Amino acid sequence: MLDSTTLWAAIAAAAVVIGAVQVMQYLLRRDEPSMLFWGGAKLVGAVGAGLMAARGAIPDVVSVTVANSLIALAATYNAAGTIRFNGWRIPPAVIALPPTITAVAYLATPGIYGDIAAQTYVNGVCVVVVLSAAAIHAHRVNRTDPLVWRTGLAIALWLWVTTMVCRMTVSVWDHDATDPQGSSTLQSITAVMLMILVVMVGSMEMLASLERSTGRLADLALHDAQTGTLNRVGMDARLKPLIEFDTTVAIMLMDVDDFKSVNDVFGHPAGDEVLRSFVTIVHRLLRPDDILARYGGDEFCAVLPNVTIDELSALACDIRADFARDFDGVTTAIQCSVSVGAVANVPTGTVAFDDAFAVADGALYAAKKSGREEIRVFTDSSRPSKPPRE
Repeated sequence: MLDSTTLWAAIAAAAVVIGAVQVMQYLLRRDEPSMLFWGGAKLVGAVGAGLMAARGAIPDVVSVTVANSLIALAATYNAAGTIRFNGWRIPPAVIALPPTITAVAYLATPGIYGDIAAQTYVNGVCVVVVLSAAAIHAHRVNRTDPLVWRTGLAIALWLWVTTMVCRMTVSVWDHDATDPQGSSTLQSITAVMLMILVVMVGSMEMLASLERSTGRLADLALHDAQTGTLNRVGMDARLKPLIEFDTTVAIMLMDVDDFKSVNDVFGHPAGDEVLRSFVTIVHRLLRPDDILARYGGDEFCAVLPNVTIDELSALACDIRADFARDFDGVTTAIQCSVSVGAVANVPTGTVAFDDAFAVADGALYAAKKSGREEIRVFTDSSRPSKPPRE
């Protein structure tokens, strides 16, 4: 059976390695602030475990009392990292509260100061509470962020909670008076479990962070960086399911009129804001199954399944009116409008999309040639249908 000094030293070593890797991962990428919380938690916990390992060489008030407070602080930082990973922000005062309460309980409560078993129990309660909060939060899966490793992290945290409960029980009812921190077989087993769980939790945290980073890179490959809407690659990916089914779609191409003048006169930041506003307006008018993508420059493409030519014409008019109204009264310096070319009744199962896009592009060309804020809607037989202005 290993003695407590060896076990705590092993826990400290494992925590140092995992914590250093997590901090380095944050410094290299800087895209996941929770990694700094997680890494810092392991390093703080390593100091606490190291103090536990030094019992006998230094007074118990340092090796146990201070160490338990550091371990409680480490557990709190670890929980804060998990909660931060889910997008929640925690005030620093809240993070410092559990270890502060633990330290005050050690120093102010009669019978606890100097009683190592009682201190271990109080520390265990604090750690169990904060790790339970982290485990519950780890189960919270966003629909847009379905991380596989988040479930593994939650399981590892619950195992950690269970191990801490076992250690609390052992410290109260099964300890040697000369070494209540880890002399019995059960205490040695729980200490070994803690060492394993430090590695397991740290690994799950890094895998979850890596999975999210990979997802972000994939998302960037499919979306336009300036407007946040799909790019052409993303649109092609969304179109594949539509092509597999025999249905009809409408293709609408939209071009911001005289957009080059906006960039030349007001600068590219103003131009980017115009495009973002346009995307917001169009998304507000589209249905959930409709597809919007930036097709290039100031040109956007919308693919709309199962719409009639009347619905398509009405949508084009709404986009034109809302985009012009969005800038009326906001600034008199920038006057923006949009031209629209569309083709309706495109059967996805039989007509090549390239041909349909060419028809829509011809409709947009006809609209631009007629002047600003024009709309041209072609039917499947390429006969133009011009909706009235509102």
